[in-house]
Amino acid sequence: MRDRSSLFSRIAAAAAVLTLLFSLPALAEDLGESEKTLRTITVTGTATETTDPDYAQILYAVTTQASEAADCQSQNSASVSSTIDILKELGVQESSISTEFNMNPTYDWSSSDQRITGYQATTTITVSDIVLDSLGSILAESVKTGVNTVQGINYYSSSFDEAYQKALAKALKMARGKAEALSEELALAEGCELGGIQSINESNYNDSQRYAMKSANLAVAETAADADMGTGAAISPGTITVKAQITVVYAIK
Repeated sequence: MRDRSSLFSRIAAAAAVLTLLFSLPALAEDLGESEKTLRTITVTGTATETTDPDYAQILYAVTTQASEAADCQSQNSASVSSTIDILKELGVQESSISTEFNMNPTYDWSSSDQRITGYQATTTITVSDIVLDSLGSILAESVKTGVNTVQGINYYSSSFDEAYQKALAKALKMARGKAEALSEELALAEGCELGGIQSINESNYNDSQRYAMKSANLAVAETAADADMGTGAAISPGTITVKAQITVVYAIK
């Protein structure tokens, strides 16, 4: 019995060795194919599109000063209310208006005890979703109500997403052109061909490019004078540049 068991063990071991020997060529072939699929080219494509803004956002500042905190706040509140009333009369929706208030003491810095001489209150008014055609008249009329400064105007386009999609398509086309140029050189050097796309990654997307942000600091006196003359404030929004960048990995076969 012991000899028969030993014989069976030797036969099983021999069969295992034969199975391994026959499977080695197939295994080597699989490894070779795996190595081929790991050969890739990585390229980047960048493209831009431009679009015209059709909406704007205005940042106003209403600043008041008084010797007493209550008077300072009251005066500021009255100016802000007048500004908001005018904006509504000009067709701005209440949902498009937001405010932020702060008040600080003012000091006599020339004295050693830093004596408080009064208070200064500032309310920032943000007005959004302004149709571009009405921006000039809104600016000119609103500064008559107590607005001290127009801090900035942001322009944005309702066609941004469409322009971005076009820029992405152009970026992909550029990446493809780069990959084809590289594969031609590889074909001459190593006999390789360009394969299919393995991955596409969108790079460096920044949502802030939706807006053309411009620091205005418009002179309120000049803007008000334009309104009195019926000319409105001069508006020059320019265009919004939309940039897309992608990274593409191609197989080499």
